[in-house]
Amino acid sequence: MPVSLSIIRGKHEGLTFDLRGESRAVIGRAPQATITLDDTLLSRKHCRIEFTEDAVLLIDLNSTNGTYVNKKRVETEEMSPKDFFQAGSNLFQIQSTPRQAPPSEHSYLCPRCRKEITLEDSDGSEEKACPHCGRPAFPGKEVIGIYEVLEIIGKGSTGLVYKVKDLKTDRTLALKTVRLEGEIDAKTISRYLRVSHTEGRLFHPNIVQVHRTGKANGFFTIAMEYVEGITLYQKICEEERIELKEALSITKQVANALVHASEKGVVHRDVKPENILVAHDLTVKLMDFSIAKRFRPQVEAPVTLAGEGLGTIYYVPPEQIYNAANVDGRADVYALGCTLYHMVTGRPPFKDSKDRGRKKGALIRILAGDYRPIVDYAPAVEGPVADMISKAMAREADRRFQSPSEFLEELEFLSDDSESSA
Repeated sequence: MPVSLSIIRGKHEGLTFDLRGESRAVIGRAPQATITLDDTLLSRKHCRIEFTEDAVLLIDLNSTNGTYVNKKRVETEEMSPKDFFQAGSNLFQIQSTPRQAPPSEHSYLCPRCRKEITLEDSDGSEEKACPHCGRPAFPGKEVIGIYEVLEIIGKGSTGLVYKVKDLKTDRTLALKTVRLEGEIDAKTISRYLRVSHTEGRLFHPNIVQVHRTGKANGFFTIAMEYVEGITLYQKICEEERIELKEALSITKQVANALVHASEKGVVHRDVKPENILVAHDLTVKLMDFSIAKRFRPQVEAPVTLAGEGLGTIYYVPPEQIYNAANVDGRADVYALGCTLYHMVTGRPPFKDSKDRGRKKGALIRILAGDYRPIVDYAPAVEGPVADMISKAMAREADRRFQSPSEFLEELEFLSDDSESSA
């Protein structure tokens, strides 16, 4: 039974998790849970949902605060679509998601009656009536598949990113588009399809959730959670430097996201300020797993070829320059260390104005581990914090923190220490 899970009330109200293809899902605070939520009322592994062809089974995992159905604490309960249950501070609803053919790229759904309308019915310049319900359905706005474009919010190397309204759910989303023409080859689309599927299974409060992928109007589209805020890169540009306490908080949240990804066998490979969103409520979210890789054995053929270097200069570790196919979680540790260096100093570690935009000089410095000490630009950042950043950015992977979780432990220790001494 294809199922999705929505939080309809509570701290994380509005989140929906697509669980198609899953035989079971664990809800809890632990990074290794299928759905990880920052909720102090949840146990680390609070409850489990198991799926069969015609039923859904809810199982409490000896949680401290219990799992409730109709206000009754349960140990095991058979559920049906549209049923509700309480876990922690959130009220969940189970929803069936039957496989339906999406509207074609020359049609979309009427926002009123939800029936399919061909785009040929509208010239896009004036309101016309829906042929099914008779109400105005063509407001003259741009539509991509089932998404009404509200505004352009970003531009990537392969296409634009839009703020859109999902005409099926009325939900506001971000829509990343990749135009299917020119230099966009089958391998590129294969990577986006496979990785967006992986990202769609990463349920964590510090990861931007992917809701749906598809093709429409000549684009490959990725619909994802819309976050009101700015990228960390924009924040650094506006503030020049990030105060140490806030920088450590941001880094901890990204590290939490990387721990969850690592537990799922995923390496991001492109951690950088441009791929980190800082919401208005100061929640930090990691996004864009478009060049991520799975490092656990799998049946699928690898998307990254041996010897192919991926990532963004100034944040990419030496081993990824040589061979991006064989990197592990230590590559993300390195990139996050470089990002923390950038936050507290106001500049990427391997950037030099003498390069004049050329990459060769930066590559030589990265391979040599040659960057200016943090105290040269940020004298207040010294001692254990500076040592931690240097360890994360060690040229040899064996000298770094050996996993995102090890890096997170050090971040939490130093954050607690700095707060107690403040």
